[in-house]
Amino acid sequence: MSQQDSKHQKLSDYLRQPNPEIDCSQCGTGGNTKSAYKQPPFPAEIKEWTDFGLPSLDAACGGFLKANMERKFPLRNHSDAREHPNTVIPDEDCLKIFQGKWNQVIVNRALTAIQKYPLDLLPDEAVHMYPGGHARKKAKKGEKKQKPDWAGVLRPKEFPNDSRPSNESRNILPGETKPSCKWTIAKFQEARATSKLGAKHNLSKPITQLYSYCLKWNARYSYLITDRELVVFRIDPKH
Repeated sequence: MSQQDSKHQKLSDYLRQPNPEIDCSQCGTGGNTKSAYKQPPFPAEIKEWTDFGLPSLDAACGGFLKANMERKFPLRNHSDAREHPNTVIPDEDCLKIFQGKWNQVIVNRALTAIQKYPLDLLPDEAVHMYPGGHARKKAKKGEKKQKPDWAGVLRPKEFPNDSRPSNESRNILPGETKPSCKWTIAKFQEARATSKLGAKHNLSKPITQLYSYCLKWNARYSYLITDRELVVFRIDPKH
């Protein structure tokens, strides 16, 4: 790697790079993915996470974020991806591929850099963003196999690469990809305001998916990422 490829920069600046301009207008408006459950689990209550932000996340991480976000790390530039020619996205699979080339790369470079330094959140373990297949779980009898689009894979540091068997990895942060033409938080909130949304409603399906993944992996947090927004979910411990 040349000196031009890498420079010391604040972690906060690196993670706030402008996103590439992509066009998902050709994705269509078909239905969202069906749940693997015949009777899909659905939260008893859904409400806005009003105090979501860096302060609340930092509190949950024991001050780790505040201590490191303004630190400078040697991070490789990734601006070339903004000029990638394939910015017209025809379907959800292509959007996931694009996010893998952009979001996943930036997140993993930041995680790799920060987990090399002494202020580790989990001294004996490391977490990275991978496609969901890297953290599969066996399906129970009568249950269809399922995996999220993305996984926050937690592994002991002595197994940092992809050769570790997926059933020995924990998914602490499941994620789903949806094109904005199929799902936005505004569309979901508008539908909630006019009708009661059950688990099988088209706009509820992504939330049903994430909720079932959280239950399956005993994960409290999850997210839905589109070409326009990131929506973060937190499960109440009482659930």
